[in-house]
Amino acid sequence: MDAQPFLHVRSAGLRILPGEDQELVNEGTYGKACALYLQAQLMAQGYAVPFFTCEDWGWWVEIQGLGRVCGIGIYGRALDDSEDLDLCVTVLTPSASRWA
Repeated sequence: MDAQPFLHVRSAGLRILPGEDQELVNEGTYGKACALYLQAQLMAQGYAVPFFTCEDWGWWVEIQGLGRVCGIGIYGRALDDSEDLDLCVTVLTPSASRWA
């Protein structure tokens, strides 16, 4: 399988949100602030982004209307004792047998 292109992001504006710990499927898989930001920005550009959700590996931002299921995966880990996150963001599209 080819490696997925991704963005490595670190921003003080995309920190852990209050109460986010209670939404996580697996401890430490942050990224809700990034999901909210991407949903708003994509919708402002005319994309259909009906929801985002926490998955076992991180956060999924659904994008519809592109001819196939598509989404953005966000995986964030807290850095040391600060509120900063180290985020990995990638676009994912499922194929018939695997994530393409």
